[in-house]
Amino acid sequence: MSDTHRFEIPTSLSDASIYQFFDKNFDTWYKCFVKHWSTHHLTHPCRAKDAEINGCMLAFVIDGMQKVARPICKNKNKCITTEEFPDFLYIGCGNTPKSKTGLCETCQQQRILSDNETCLTTNDDNGIYDDPTTGCNVSREDRFVDVDKKISQGIIYTISPCGVIIGFDELYRSESCFMTLWHLFKIIRLIDVYNYKYLPSIIIYDNACSLFIYFWNRYKNNEINRRIVKTPSSEFVSKCSFFIDRFHQPNHRRPMCQKDRNIDFKTNSETTKKINTEAAEQRNSVLKQYQNALSSYSGQKVRVAYLILFHLMNCERNTCDNQFEYNRRYATKVPSNVSSTNDFSDKFSKVEYTTSPVLISPSAIATSFSKIDAMNACKNFLLFLC
Repeated sequence: MSDTHRFEIPTSLSDASIYQFFDKNFDTWYKCFVKHWSTHHLTHPCRAKDAEINGCMLAFVIDGMQKVARPICKNKNKCITTEEFPDFLYIGCGNTPKSKTGLCETCQQQRILSDNETCLTTNDDNGIYDDPTTGCNVSREDRFVDVDKKISQGIIYTISPCGVIIGFDELYRSESCFMTLWHLFKIIRLIDVYNYKYLPSIIIYDNACSLFIYFWNRYKNNEINRRIVKTPSSEFVSKCSFFIDRFHQPNHRRPMCQKDRNIDFKTNSETTKKINTEAAEQRNSVLKQYQNALSSYSGQKVRVAYLILFHLMNCERNTCDNQFEYNRRYATKVPSNVSSTNDFSDKFSKVEYTTSPVLISPSAIATSFSKIDAMNACKNFLLFLC
């Protein structure tokens, strides 16, 4: 986004106006988020501690976080199509359900597919390659499939070993291989192609073995409903190495997992062996502090809350000469007449604007930023969204 772009501020803070504002602008905001943080190592790399390597963008570390689950529509077979998955990709519905029916308003008016009407008919379709004796104890099963009330599976996100989050998506059904690849393809697609050469060629995931098998079983396969089409994003992934993170490595028993998917195997480079594969687990310990607030949001609000939370977490992690200059530059300004967190929430929850829509440029917003702690600003904003 440049100074020539404009976006319209809603004239009121009613739910309808806010939801419309979020829906209209979220894709642009998310694209800017991904493009900015996926290349932060080129312009402002994170400061490394003494005797540590700088882990900025040495790998894509992917992980899920189920503690932030929230009630969602029970239509788990809602499908979409993408460039890589041109047939059907069953991602589920993340809208807030209506009482009694368990379905959102939109799904109540549509025909709901049963499981046997989908293309997910085999374990291979679901990315399950586990054997009780020789397989890996990392299966992904849908929870609460045949119940009236369904909750989401939390989120899946990609993080750099330095601790900076690159992208995220909510999970409306299990953290399966096709959902993980959809999430990864989506992130790479948003990054400019000329920046691909600066991206890592290593993917770290707790179920990397199954992800590797699923991808290569389908990449450039011509069979309908069992294919991943060659695109710039999928071609990029095809050139990457897949590794299991160290925390989950003991759960993997295949010969492939002990050698090819083992990041500490003797044939790997010393730089690869020093990558922090547990960056996501470390970030989860911070994220769980927000689980109560995030679990209570509607589908329209929660993705914006994640965007703001992750951006401010990244700002706090990304430092310049051990001073939080970057943090302060990008933090949100709290009005000077607000004396406490509760005042902040109360004042803004009652505001009703009656003037014409205001057009604000990014440069105008930048001039109002203040030197405050990013995480406190985020907590204030999360209260404002409630």
